[in-house]
Amino acid sequence: MPPKTTPRVKGNVRSANSSRAAEVASASSTGSALPISALGGFAQFASPSFTASSTYVASSPSRSVSSNRSGSPSSPSISSAGTFGAPDMDMVNVIRNGELSMIVKRLMSKRDTTTKVRALDDLEKWIKAQPIDEPTNSDDATGSAPKQQTSAACQEAIGPWVKLYIKLTTDVDRRVRLMTNNVHALLVKRVGKKLAPYLKEVIAAWIGTFFDPTRDVARVAMESFKGAFPDSKQEQVISFCLQDIIYYISEVLLEKTPETLSDPRFSSKEEMDTRYARVASSSLYTIGYITESLSSEALEKESAALNQLLDEGKLWAFLSHSNPTIRKATYSMLRTVTTKAPHLIKEHLQLVSKHFFPAVFSDKDTTTHGDLWDSVIVFTKAFPNSWALQADPKKPTMTLFMGFLKAAGYGSVLTTYRSILPLISTWTDESVLGKNGTGFPFVKDFFDNFWKGLESPNIDKEPGSTPLFVEAYVECLVYFIVRFGKSEATKQGQDAALSAFSSFVKVYVTSTENGRLAIKFKEAEHVIAEKISVHLVRLLNIPSVRERATSEVWQPTVEAMVELLSDEPTSETYVRRGKRAVLLLSQVSQLSQEKNDITVAELSEKAAEQLVQIVAKQCSQTHAFGPSQILSSLAIQFEVAVFSNPESQVALQDFFSLQFPDMLFASEAHLNANNSLPENGESLTHLLDLFISFLNNSKEQQKALETWQKVMSSIMEVRGGDGDQDRRRQILQNLFSRSMASPPAFSLHLELIDNYLQSIVNSQEYSDLMDSENLIIGALNSSLIITNDVKLSIVDQLSERLKAFMLSLHSDQATDMRNEAQSILRIFSATLSSVTSLAINSGSETGLKKIAVAVFELSFQPDEQLKAIGQATLDELQMLSENTEDLQLMLKESLSEHIKHSIQDLKHFASPEDLATQAQKLADLLNLTDVTERFGLLNTFFFDENHWKALYYTLVKSGPHPSLAVVDPVVEAFYIQDKKGVLPHGNDSNNAYDGFGLSTYGRLALFSFELLKKEDSMISLFLAFPQKTMWIMSELLKVRQGCLDSLLAPSTDRGVFFSPTVHSDANGVVFRTLLREMGSLVTNWITLVLDEPWESNTIEALMKGPQPITNECMDDEDETLHSPVYFAQAALSEQDGFQEHPLSVATGLVMALKARLANTNEFTNLLNFWASELGATQSSQVSAENTVFLRRLTLLTVAMTIDSDEGSDTPSLPQHRVINLLQTVRRWVSDAEALQRFQEKGELSIDSLLLQLLNAVANHVQEIAGAHWEMMFEFVSSILSAFVETAEKEQENQVPKDSMGPFFTLVLERACRLVTNLIELGHDEYDIQNAWEDHSDNITLKAMRLIGLVGSRTNEASMSRMDRPVRQCLEVLSQVCAQASDKTVVSFGVLKEHCRLLQDPVPALQLLAYRQLQTILAEQVQELSVQMEIKALKSPSMDSEEEAQAARDIDAEDKMTSAKFPAPLWEILSNLPRGFPAMDVDVDAEDNTDFKETFSLLNSSPLSGHEHEDEEEEEYGVGAGVATRAEKQTSHQVLGYLLAWKLAFGVFDNTTYTVKSVLVEQLRSAAVMGEFLPYLFHLLGIYSASSLLNSVDQNSAAGSVIGSPSGSTLVASESHGSRGRKQVTEAFDLSRWDISDYQVTGFDMSSPEIGFPLLAGHLYYICLSNVPSLVRIWWTECKMRQLSIAVDNLTERHFSPLLVARELDSLAAATGQQGVKPDGKSVAATQAAALSGVSDELKQLQVKTSKATSEVTASFQIDEATMEIVIRMPTNFPLRQVEVEGLQRVGVKEARWRAWLLSVAGVIAAQNGSLIDALSMFRKNVGLHFEGVEDCTICYSVVSLQDRSLPNKTCKTCKHKFHASLVPHIKLFKLSLV
Repeated sequence: MPPKTTPRVKGNVRSANSSRAAEVASASSTGSALPISALGGFAQFASPSFTASSTYVASSPSRSVSSNRSGSPSSPSISSAGTFGAPDMDMVNVIRNGELSMIVKRLMSKRDTTTKVRALDDLEKWIKAQPIDEPTNSDDATGSAPKQQTSAACQEAIGPWVKLYIKLTTDVDRRVRLMTNNVHALLVKRVGKKLAPYLKEVIAAWIGTFFDPTRDVARVAMESFKGAFPDSKQEQVISFCLQDIIYYISEVLLEKTPETLSDPRFSSKEEMDTRYARVASSSLYTIGYITESLSSEALEKESAALNQLLDEGKLWAFLSHSNPTIRKATYSMLRTVTTKAPHLIKEHLQLVSKHFFPAVFSDKDTTTHGDLWDSVIVFTKAFPNSWALQADPKKPTMTLFMGFLKAAGYGSVLTTYRSILPLISTWTDESVLGKNGTGFPFVKDFFDNFWKGLESPNIDKEPGSTPLFVEAYVECLVYFIVRFGKSEATKQGQDAALSAFSSFVKVYVTSTENGRLAIKFKEAEHVIAEKISVHLVRLLNIPSVRERATSEVWQPTVEAMVELLSDEPTSETYVRRGKRAVLLLSQVSQLSQEKNDITVAELSEKAAEQLVQIVAKQCSQTHAFGPSQILSSLAIQFEVAVFSNPESQVALQDFFSLQFPDMLFASEAHLNANNSLPENGESLTHLLDLFISFLNNSKEQQKALETWQKVMSSIMEVRGGDGDQDRRRQILQNLFSRSMASPPAFSLHLELIDNYLQSIVNSQEYSDLMDSENLIIGALNSSLIITNDVKLSIVDQLSERLKAFMLSLHSDQATDMRNEAQSILRIFSATLSSVTSLAINSGSETGLKKIAVAVFELSFQPDEQLKAIGQATLDELQMLSENTEDLQLMLKESLSEHIKHSIQDLKHFASPEDLATQAQKLADLLNLTDVTERFGLLNTFFFDENHWKALYYTLVKSGPHPSLAVVDPVVEAFYIQDKKGVLPHGNDSNNAYDGFGLSTYGRLALFSFELLKKEDSMISLFLAFPQKTMWIMSELLKVRQGCLDSLLAPSTDRGVFFSPTVHSDANGVVFRTLLREMGSLVTNWITLVLDEPWESNTIEALMKGPQPITNECMDDEDETLHSPVYFAQAALSEQDGFQEHPLSVATGLVMALKARLANTNEFTNLLNFWASELGATQSSQVSAENTVFLRRLTLLTVAMTIDSDEGSDTPSLPQHRVINLLQTVRRWVSDAEALQRFQEKGELSIDSLLLQLLNAVANHVQEIAGAHWEMMFEFVSSILSAFVETAEKEQENQVPKDSMGPFFTLVLERACRLVTNLIELGHDEYDIQNAWEDHSDNITLKAMRLIGLVGSRTNEASMSRMDRPVRQCLEVLSQVCAQASDKTVVSFGVLKEHCRLLQDPVPALQLLAYRQLQTILAEQVQELSVQMEIKALKSPSMDSEEEAQAARDIDAEDKMTSAKFPAPLWEILSNLPRGFPAMDVDVDAEDNTDFKETFSLLNSSPLSGHEHEDEEEEEYGVGAGVATRAEKQTSHQVLGYLLAWKLAFGVFDNTTYTVKSVLVEQLRSAAVMGEFLPYLFHLLGIYSASSLLNSVDQNSAAGSVIGSPSGSTLVASESHGSRGRKQVTEAFDLSRWDISDYQVTGFDMSSPEIGFPLLAGHLYYICLSNVPSLVRIWWTECKMRQLSIAVDNLTERHFSPLLVARELDSLAAATGQQGVKPDGKSVAATQAAALSGVSDELKQLQVKTSKATSEVTASFQIDEATMEIVIRMPTNFPLRQVEVEGLQRVGVKEARWRAWLLSVAGVIAAQNGSLIDALSMFRKNVGLHFEGVEDCTICYSVVSLQDRSLPNKTCKTCKHKFHASLVPHIKLFKLSLV
C-alpha cells in the first residue's frame, strides 16, 4: 500500500501566510527588489526604499547603443528571452496570486508546445476572470482612449508578462506566438495606463511581431498596438522608445546568431535557423517601419542613433545572407529608408553600394526579386552615381548587371523584364555612352547579353516568357534609338540599335526551322507579331527617328519578306516563313488603321502589293500548294490588293477548282489557342472567307457559279476519311454563316445540300453533335442556300420532337430526350426570327404553335437551365409579336387553348396556382392593356356553366353524409324532406387525380379562385362580364360548402376535390386557404353588385324584392324595408311559417334569424302554434311518413335549441306550454308501438328530434318537479340499451354491419348531450339529482360499453382523420362515462378496451381511459398483493411447475392475476411510438375550430389589393399552423405512451415489496428502459433519439439491442412524421415547474412545447423515485459520453435535490422528528412504514438527518455501547449509489458488520428501496442478531436482501441455516463448476 501523501490542490498553489511573506521579503536583501504590490498586508512594514520600481520596469534614462551592446540586466533586449536559468524564476516568487504564479512558472520552465499553449490558454482565462474596475474618463499614459475597462487585479501580471512576451513572441511554433499575442492584447487592454513603465522594454518585440510571417499573429499584434495607441500618438510612442528599439534591433542583428538566439540543447538546427530568420527579418522590417512612422523632424533629431546602426557593415552584409527571408527584408528596409530618408543612406552610400549591387545581381532566388527590383530602381533613381561606385574594379556594377541579363534574371522573367526599362531610364549618360561617348560599345554589349537571355534555360522557368522577353527587348531598342537620336555624337549607338531591331525582325520571320529559338517563336507567334508591330508603328511615328526607322528598319524588313516569297515555292519553309511575314505585315496594317496612321498604312499596303505580285506569279508558274495558301492569306488581309490584280484573279480561280476542296478537308477547323495560323496549313475559316470573297468580288458571275457548284459537289462527295463527315458539317456551317454576312449576287441553292440536311434531322444527329446543331441553325437562318420548303419541313419535325419531350417531361423517358430537347431549344432560340417570319408569311403555323406552347411551359419549369432557355425564347417571341399582329393572334389562340386543356388535364404537371399565373402571364405576354381585352382573355379560362354542373354532379348525387347532422341541423332537415333516404357514402375509387392529388373539379375550382384573386380580377371581370361572374361565384359557393363538409367529415370525403391518400394534408391546407379567403371574395362581389352596405343588399338579392307588409309588423329598430326582420316576417306571412320553403331552407332560415326574431310577436305566436299542434298529435300520428308532423317538430326543435353564441336571445315558450309538450312526448315514448326506435336503413330516426327537443325544453323547466325527469333518463337508457344490443349483434355477425342506421351517431350524441345537460342541471335541483342517481349505474355502464363499440367501428386510417361528428359524439359519450362510480369501473371496466382508448386521437377518451385505468389497476394490484402475501405464507416454496400452471390459467387481458403488468398495458410500454410529437402546432386545434365561424362569409372585409396576402400565406401556408394526420396520430400516441408509463409507475405506489420486485425484474429483463429513457430525454431537449425510431421502424434488432444504452445507433437525425418540423431545439427549463407532482387533466395539447417536456420531466422524476436501479444501470452502461453528461447534469440540477429532500423528509416524519412538513410522497411512505411496523423499528434508532450535507446518521443503543452508521447521498442521487459508512461497531466481527453495511446499501441501490427500508433492514439485522437469531452462513445477514425473510434452509453438510432465496444462485454456481 503506497504511503499517504499530502493531497494536491488545484494548481499546487500554496496558501498565503505570514511565514511565506517573510520568506519572500527576506529575498530582497539578496538583490531582488520586491514590489510593494506583492506584499499584501505586510506592505506597511516595508521601508521607503522598497518601491515597485526596478524588477520589471525598464530604466528610464536613454542608453547608448555602443555602451549597452554587451547587454545590460535592465535593458529591453532579447537576452531576457534567451536566458534559461534561475534569474527568470525569481519573478515567480513575488507573485501573490497562486494561480497566476503557477501559470507563469509553467511558461518559464516548460518547453514543449502543448504545455505552452495550455498555459497561455489558462492565462487568458485568468485575465478574463479578473474583475473590471470602474472606467475612468482620463487618458492614460499610454495614450489609450478614455473609459477603458481596466482591471487592477491584472497589474500584478504585467511585469512577469513583459519578460515572457519577449521570449514567447519569437517562439518556433505558430500557435504559441498567436496565443501569446492574444494574451498580450487582452492584458494591454486590462492594465491600461499601467503599461507605461514597461513600454520601453516590450515595444521592440511588439513592433517586430507586426512582421511575423503568420498573418494572424501579425494582425493580432498590430491590432493590439493600435488599440493601445491611437494613430495620433503612435509617432510619439515610437520617438519616445526609439533608443530602446534601436538597441533591441542592434543586439539581434549585430550580436545574435541562430545558436545564441535559441538554446541548442532543446532546439534543432532547422528550428534555430527558422527562428533567427524570423526575428532578424522582423528587426529589419522594424527599421523601415520606424523610418516611415517618424516625421522628417524626428528623423533628423534621431539621426545619430540611426546613423550609428546604418554605419555597421554587418547590417549591410544581410543583403547577401543565405536566407531569402532576411535578404527580402533587407531589400524592403533599404527601399523604405531610401524613399523616406535618403540623407541617411547618402552618408553611407559607399558602404551600401559596396554590398548592394554585388548582392542583388547575384541573387538567384526568384522569391526575393520583387523587393529586389523595387529597391534597385528606387536606389538607382535616388543615387544614380552609385553605379560608378565599384565594389570590385574587376567586376564593375554594369558588368554584374549584364551577367544578370544574360542569365535571364535567373528565372524571374516577369519581374525582371518589366523592370529593365524603368531602370535604364534612370542611368546617367556616363553609364551608357562609354569612354568614347558614342554609346556603341554599350548598346552592342547590352543587347548581346540581353539576347543571350533568350537562350538561357532560366527563361523557361515561367510560362509565357518569350512574349515578355520580346516586349522588353523591343521597347529597350526603341528607347535607345530615341535617346541616341538626340545628338550626332551618339549616331553610332543609334545605328547599332536600329541594326539590332532590323536583325531581330528578320530573325523572327526566318526562324521557322526546328530549333530552340524557332520553337519559342512558334509557341507565341501571334503575340510576338503583335508586340513587334506595336513598337514598330510607334517607332515609325516618332518624328525625330521616323526617317531613319523607315530606311533602316522598315525597308530591310520588306525586302526580307520579298526575298522569302521569291524563294523556291516547293521548299518546306516557304509556307511557314511566308505566312509569318504576312502575319507581321497584317498586324502592322491593322494597327496603323486603328490609329489612323496614314503613312504607315500606305507603307503596309505597298508592301502587300509587292507580295501579291510575287505570289500570284508563283501560282501561275508553278501551280504549287504553297503560293496558293500564301495568296489566300493575303486575300483575307489585303482584299483590295489581291482582287484588283488580274493575275491573282486567275490564280485564285485555278486554286479553287483544283486545290481548294482538298485543302478544306486538310485544314484546321479553327485558329489555334493563341489565334495564330495552324502548323499544317491554312485554317478553315480563312479558306472559306477567301472563297466567299472570291464569289462576291468575281467580275464573271457565271464562272463564279460554276466554281461554286464544282466546289460543293466535290465537298458533298463521299470520302474515305473517318473525320470527313465532321469536316463536311463544319464546312457547310461556315458557308451558311459567311454567305449571310456577305451574300453573293446569285442564288447558291443546291438540291444535294437540302437532302443532306433532311438526313441529319431525320437521324437526330443534332442531339449528340454540336456541329450538326450549328449546321441546322445556319440552314434555318440562311436565305440563299436552303429553300423555304425545306426549312418548314425541318421546323415541323423539330417541333414535333419538342412536343414529345414536353409530354414526357416528368417521366423516365424525359431524361433520355433531355439533350435532344435542349438542342432543339437552342436551334429555335438562334433562329426564331427567321422561323417566325417564314411561318407567318407561308401560312404554315402548326410547328410554330408547338414551339410557342413548349417554350411557354418551359418558362415555368423548376429546372433553371430549361427555364432560362424557355424564358429567353419566349421574350424574343414577345418582342417579335409587338410588330406582327398575325404572330400575336397566333400566340393568343395557341396558348389560350393550351391553358384550358391543362386545367382539365390530370396528367399535366402544373398546379392550379401555376396555371393561374400562366393565364396572367399570357395576358402580359400579349400586352393587353385594355381592361376589356385583357379580361376577355381571362374570361375564356372559366369554361361555361354546363361544364361546372357536369363536374359538380358527383358531389350532389349522394347528398351530405348523415353524420353531419350532429353539427348541422340543416342536414337532418334535408333527409327529412328527401324521401329517397340515405344513399351509400364512401370514397369513390373511380375518381382520378393529378400528381398533386387534385381531381378535375378541384383543379378547376382552385384555378378559378386563384385567378379571381390576382390583379383585382374580380372587379374587372364583373365590369366586363357581370352575368358570368355571377354564376362563377355561385359555383365557388358550392365548392365552399363541399369543402366545409369534407373538413367536418374527412373520412367520408368522396374525393371530389382531392385524393384522400395523395398529398391530402397539403391539399387540406390549400382548401382551408380557399375557405378563409372566400369571405373576402364574396363580400367584394356583393359590394360590386349593389355598391351599398352589403348586409341589406344581400337580403334584397336573396329575396328578389319582396313586397312590404304593414308597418305595424316591423321591428321598431328596423326602419329599412330590406332588414332581416322584414325578410323573416315576409317568410312568416302564412299561419304555418316558412311553408313555401323546403324544410332544409326553412331550418336554415330559422337558425339564422331566430336571434333577431326572438322578441317578435309573430315568431312567438308561430312557436306556440307549433307546440300546440304537436301537443295535440296522437301517438298513432308519430311517423316518419307524417311530413307535417316532422316539419313542425324539426322547426320547433331548432328554434328552441340554445346556441352557445346566442344565449338568452333564443325564443322561449310559456312553462305550461312546455309542460304540455313534455307530457305529450312522454305519451309518445311510453307507446312502444307508435314510436319505432330504429327504422330501416336510410330513414331518419325520430329519436334524434325528440332527444334534441327534450334537451332544449329541460332548461325551461329545471325548477319544476315531476315524472318528466324520470322519463328523460329512461328514454336515454332505452336508446343506449338498444344500441348496445345491436352493436353486440354486429360483433357476433348476427346482424349486418351498420344495422344501427346512418343516424346512429346523431342519436347517440344527442342522448349523451341530454344526460350531461341533466347532470349539470341536477347540481342545484334535487329531483333531477335523485332521478340521475337511480339511473346512473345503468346509463354509465351502457355508455362504457358503447364507447368501446363505437371505437371498434373505425379502423386506424379513419381514426387518424376522424370526423367532427364522430369526435363530438365520443367526447360527450366520454363525459357520461366519466360519471361512472369506482365500483362500476372496477366491476365492468375492460382493461384491454381502456388501454386501446389510451392511445385514441380524442383527448377526452385518453383522459377518461387514464382515470378509469388508475382505478382498475389500483384495485387489481391491491388484490394481487394480498393474494401473493397469503400464498407466500401458506406455500413459500411453490415449485416452478405450479407457477407455470398458474401463469397459464390467468386472464392476462382483463385482470392482473400475476406479478406482471397486464398484457394490454405492457403492449404499450414495450412499443416505442414511431415518431415524436409536433412541438410547434396544436394537433387538436382543427378539432376545436368552428369552421363556420372561422370561414364565415360575414366576417371578411372586401378585398383591397394584397396588403394581407403575405400574412395569410404565412399563417395558412402548407405545413404552417395545421397539423398533418401523421402528426396528430403520433402526438396522441406519444401522450398515450407517456400516460401508460405513469400508470405503470402508479402501480408501485399501491403494492408490496414482493410484487414490486417482480415488476421491476420484468422491466429490467425486457430492457424497455433503454428505449423509454432516451425518449424522455429527447422530449426534454437534451438528446435526439430519432435514430432509435429508425431502428424500431426497420426492425433491425430485438428489444435488448434497441434498449441497449451503448448508443451505437442513437445519433441525431430528423424526426419522423412531422414534415420536417423542428422537434426539440433546446433543453426545456424545468426550474419553473414542480415536477414532483403532475395533474394529467391539466395536459394541454394546444401547448405541446410545454406539455410534453413537463410530462416527460415528471415521468423521469417518478422513474427515479420508483426504479432508480434501472435508471442507474442504464446510465452507467451508456456509452454516449455527451448523453451521459447531459443526463448527469439534468439529474443533479433538477431532480436530485427533490429526491434527497423527499427521502430525508420521509425518514424524519417516520422517526417522529419535529418541524418536518413532508410532501404527499413522504406522507405515503410514512403511512406505509407505520402499517408495516417499520416505523416502530425506526423509532428504536436515533436518526439524524442533514439536508445541508445530504447525510443520515443512525445509531442503535446496545446496553451502554452504541452502533452507528452514516448514509451519504451523492449530488446526483440516485444515478450514483449512496455511500454507507460504519462509524462505530460493537460486538460483531468485521465481516458481519460489512455484510450489514452492504445490505443497507443494497436495499437502496439494487432493490429500489428508500432510506426507511434501508434503516429498517439495518435495525432488523442488528436486533435479531443480538436476540440470537442465526445469521445466514452465505451472506452473513439475518434478513434476506431479496425477500426480507430469515434463514430457513439448513445445509445438509454443516447444518447451518441460509436464506431460501439464495438457492437459485447456489444451483447456478454449481453448474458453473461442472
